[in-house]
Amino acid sequence: MSSSSSSSSHYLDAVPHCDCKPPLPVKERVSWKPSNPGRRFLNCPMSLISDDHCEFFDWIDPPVTEHYRKTLNQLCAMANGQPLRMQRRLTRAEEQLHVAITQRNAAEEHVIQLLEENHRLRTNSRVHQRVLVLLTILVCLMLVVIGVGMIRG
Repeated sequence: MSSSSSSSSHYLDAVPHCDCKPPLPVKERVSWKPSNPGRRFLNCPMSLISDDHCEFFDWIDPPVTEHYRKTLNQLCAMANGQPLRMQRRLTRAEEQLHVAITQRNAAEEHVIQLLEENHRLRTNSRVHQRVLVLLTILVCLMLVVIGVGMIRG
């Protein structure tokens, strides 16, 4: 990347401005290109959002050494492997969540079945209790009738 015709004194001013009309305060950015990793520079704030911007560009930091460039690029490459590992962990976690949700749904269905069975048994129990009461009354009546028949007879 080359510097524009603007002098390097732009970033030494209190508030550096680019060459746009009207001039805009420049943005400090960091290069992550392999040729200049971690190197700070100033450029037009419109450079990332519009094709209609000035060509203002100026390095803040001196060029990086070969050792620094290689080391930083290696660290960046290692860090770029992290998203893949994190994606794998996320996928495993999502699979575990799916299994847990499936188990929870099955448990909820079983609870509903048990509640329905409980209701059916309670309803049947009430019917059986009523039948038992009626049978008891019937037996008592039969005993009364038999007893009256024996007394008369």
